[in-house]
Amino acid sequence: MDKKSLVATNSSKSDIAALIGNGFDFLEKAQEELETNPKHSVVNFWTAVEILLKVPLLNEHWTLITSNKAKIVSRKKYASGDFVSVSFDETCNRLADILQKPLPDKTKNAFDKIRKHRNRVVHFYHSEFTQAHLDSILNEQADAWFALHRFIIDQWKDAFSLSDKNRELINREMVLLRVNKYYSAAKLRHIEPELNNLIAKGIVVSKCNTCGFEAAITELSLEDKGHYRDNCQICGAEERFIMVVCTACEKEQPPQRLEAYESDFICKHCGDKQEYYELLSDDFWTNDNYFEADTPASCSECGSYHSVCHYGSQYLCTSCLTLHDEVYFCGYCNDPVTELPEHSDLVGCCCCDGHPGFADDD
Repeated sequence: MDKKSLVATNSSKSDIAALIGNGFDFLEKAQEELETNPKHSVVNFWTAVEILLKVPLLNEHWTLITSNKAKIVSRKKYASGDFVSVSFDETCNRLADILQKPLPDKTKNAFDKIRKHRNRVVHFYHSEFTQAHLDSILNEQADAWFALHRFIIDQWKDAFSLSDKNRELINREMVLLRVNKYYSAAKLRHIEPELNNLIAKGIVVSKCNTCGFEAAITELSLEDKGHYRDNCQICGAEERFIMVVCTACEKEQPPQRLEAYESDFICKHCGDKQEYYELLSDDFWTNDNYFEADTPASCSECGSYHSVCHYGSQYLCTSCLTLHDEVYFCGYCNDPVTELPEHSDLVGCCCCDGHPGFADDD
């Protein structure tokens, strides 16, 4: 019997999806209350961790989430909720011994800090949380968040695939990384050894303009044209730039950086001003072949009109600086674009609305 059949026989997909949904509900509540009600945030965050850790067990068999300390549980009692659930330690042991995928020590320690903090706030009175307490909670939850993220997205991806919550988790992480310094700092702690290894190998790591951390890896996209990308390993932001040499300077000067979403290049040395399209374009159209021209084209990535030019062996949007492999002609307006939907003769492209009668037919 294959894995999918086991899931359907031993634990229903709806049970697994419901467990995942409950875990995410508590996780969302914990984040909402982090600054306004830190005590409740700690309790809700730990509840989310406890629930989500059980997903692989339930995915394997429903009996694995019932405690050995209780009597044998019937399926009927399980369905009605009349059973004792496994503890954190039991869950960890079963992930290791039965499913053969133990939690990494770093992950288990991150979760255990949340567990102990939860026990303190539940069993002992806290009159108020000082800033030091709040900072401690924020850092603990940030570390546990990334441990939980790896548990869901990497280690147990198949078990969590029965829910549509994975995409929500990734989207929420991107938001947190860009607006919350604690989550950003926690991820930096996790990936710092990797970044140091890259730097030792000569890879350029620079400051990300979005999250502010020194975690953007610079990659050369098109060697003969000086086209680069900065990819932040923390927040996922990508910035494209081009290094150019001013042709108007009397003496050769060092290359200068062209940023995306600027319209003109102004040389820092001689003050010469050129439009990006004029400066970067390798278009070769003349009066003889003008009717064969596929540029200027419009960029489907950023929506800029007629901003795409020939650029070496590829096409370049001179607005967002995205490289494109091809351009296509819209079936309705015949304008060149970098991406085209099916049936463009009816639905149009990024430059037109398509056939006027198409929307009416719907």
